[in-house]
Amino acid sequence: MTAVHSIITPGLIRVLEEHGQNRLEALSWWEVSLPLRRPIHHASAHEPTIDSIVVAVTVNGVIGHAEVRANGSYGTGETGEDIEDALKTCAFLGEPVRDVTDELFKRSKLASMAVDMAAWDALGKHRQQPLYQLLGAGPRQEVLTHAQIGFGSVDDAVGLASRYDGEGFRRLKVRVGSSDVSDDIDRLEGIRRVVGTKTSIVADANAGWTLDQAEAILPHLKKLGVEWLEQPVATDGELAALTATGQMRIRADESARDAASIARLAQVHAVDGVHVKLEKTGSLARLIESITAARGNGLAVAFGQFDQGRLGCAATTHVAAGLGFTKAELWGCAEISQDIAGPLTISHGAVQVPQGNGLGLSVTLPGSPKGTL
Repeated sequence: MTAVHSIITPGLIRVLEEHGQNRLEALSWWEVSLPLRRPIHHASAHEPTIDSIVVAVTVNGVIGHAEVRANGSYGTGETGEDIEDALKTCAFLGEPVRDVTDELFKRSKLASMAVDMAAWDALGKHRQQPLYQLLGAGPRQEVLTHAQIGFGSVDDAVGLASRYDGEGFRRLKVRVGSSDVSDDIDRLEGIRRVVGTKTSIVADANAGWTLDQAEAILPHLKKLGVEWLEQPVATDGELAALTATGQMRIRADESARDAASIARLAQVHAVDGVHVKLEKTGSLARLIESITAARGNGLAVAFGQFDQGRLGCAATTHVAAGLGFTKAELWGCAEISQDIAGPLTISHGAVQVPQGNGLGLSVTLPGSPKGTL
């Protein structure tokens, strides 16, 4: 297990303080819709596009950009309208970034995250460093990631598993949570036949099962060598009941919202690990608090994101590299056919860490902003 203090260094504390004290000089935002080659399809969603709010902020005379998901309310609890309402109903200009994000957090975690990450992009550009190096990490070329297989037929799942195996992915995340658990078992069996034992399989139910359904499928998942099962059920008590069986590792996602909820999960022995995301914490500083709470309570930590465009994936990649994660969930942009930001390369099961200043991506904004302050 990684030591609690491993990501909390004096250098990181200093740069968090500098970031928080920088003052917001300008703010604008745009609505974008990014078409997908394959729709997002799992227990909570079926979406043919990734809709995002893209934010531009000015800090130290430098413009930074960030992106947050606008049509992911099934996972975030927020719509694009919620995000924009938060951005336009507060007077921020001239205030420190920390105060801005704290105020936004009361209205919208995603609005807070967008401003926070755009300000980090601006600070990296101002300091002429990639964000991951600004956070104190040494040179990094890549962060390993997994490929994702959503709902569909067994043949579809097998075909995707074969494709991703050929592309060099050594971990697959399979969306489960069907009302008929036999459908999930059939897909997982087909995938395992294709990839053999060299590839890790994890399963994510997005709280789609009842406790009875989850208990019934655990022996099958164990037999198939599933590495862990993410958020099979909705409540902490149900998670604890499954963990108590000792059949396989259970991790929380939707239930692991912040440092306080993670500590509660640990106290009731609900899970073996958690999946943390910037979208849930609303800022990098709060994300670090969540990671520290998890590791301090003996929980494994996975880091990832909601599906989004390359600008959002670049932010997650930099944070993963900067905080020392060798693997992260960075798949979200892989099926986008047209994007406003780039380049961001996924190759041989890894995302190449952009080496430019800040987030390191070029951004082409779609015309006039939807809002500006």
